[in-house]
Amino acid sequence: MSFSLAITDLQRLASGGQSSLRRFREWWVGELRRALPQRIQRYIRDADRTLRVTLRGHRVDIKVRGSGGAEALGEFGLHDAKPEDLAAVKQATQALAPSPGAVVVELPSEHALKRVINLPANTEERLADVLQFEMDRFTPFTGKQVYFTHRIIGRDTGNNQITVQLVIARRSLVDKLLEVLDNCDLEVSAVTVPAAPGSDDWNLLPKEMRAGNGLRSRVLPLSLGAVFSALLIAAIVLPLVSQQITIRALDKEIADLRPVAQEVAQTKDEIAALLEEQGFFATKRAELPTTIRLMDEITRVIPDDTWLVRLELRGSRLRIQGESEGASSLLALLEASDLIENATFSSPVTKNPRTSNDRFAIEAGIQSPEGTNSD
Repeated sequence: MSFSLAITDLQRLASGGQSSLRRFREWWVGELRRALPQRIQRYIRDADRTLRVTLRGHRVDIKVRGSGGAEALGEFGLHDAKPEDLAAVKQATQALAPSPGAVVVELPSEHALKRVINLPANTEERLADVLQFEMDRFTPFTGKQVYFTHRIIGRDTGNNQITVQLVIARRSLVDKLLEVLDNCDLEVSAVTVPAAPGSDDWNLLPKEMRAGNGLRSRVLPLSLGAVFSALLIAAIVLPLVSQQITIRALDKEIADLRPVAQEVAQTKDEIAALLEEQGFFATKRAELPTTIRLMDEITRVIPDDTWLVRLELRGSRLRIQGESEGASSLLALLEASDLIENATFSSPVTKNPRTSNDRFAIEAGIQSPEGTNSD
């Protein structure tokens, strides 16, 4: 039995850190596969075939991809699929017997929305929940209207922030695709959006909705296990190399975590409290206008023949008292403001016998910045 790498090559891989560890793993699996009989290798190669479903405009294109290239299986309209087209695709895919995990939907970039956002570092522990709750702050949609995925692409330890790449697609579009493919008896393992060159594509499909890992993941470990012992004996140095790689990887992780371990321990309780506090982010969005802005607005809308003897602001309720030459017109003037609504007299208007002016007491609501009462 021959090996495609010499011992010196293995030592070079061992000194390369995490990327070399990945190359070592790929080499190791390749050697195990080559050790299998030809008949089993062909069986595994057939199991490697995947079905690629691509959305082009309003057309759904299905191809099978394998080591020999891609082959078209059929296409149909997303919103007006004909039963005979679906039946033809179903028959073609059943002949291939695709395993769970072998069907991947590829969405063009125009059907996805990407955002780069900055968040407090203490949101990382429950980042997915925060993004789901705050989706309408970062995008034009709510969390229930989209499928999304994310990656942390930067950290600013000085400002205690993380930079997150967020990718979303409309749930209505994805659900329609899944419904049509389900009519073809196809279980989807991924709904992908193209990523930058050299990066894995974005998978928008939630983990609980993904199909199984496929036939290869069940057959390959069993087949390779039969020859594992022989290869292990032939490559005596491999356990030592693997151990060295593992130790170096763990040392690097420990070194990276040590500077922030103390900070994490001190802020863990605070993070949990902030994340669990009901209405934390909603309150931020619904903050009332500042007192200075409200005072400026009242001064602007009330006429010069009116003066106030009392102004009280509690929460989202405003109460004012004073005298005016025409108190009946004050309600309309206050209602015309973008910050004040539901203005009413809280007590009957009376006359001041000394000045002949109207004495009034008015109560009104304060609008939030979005224009809705925050009560």
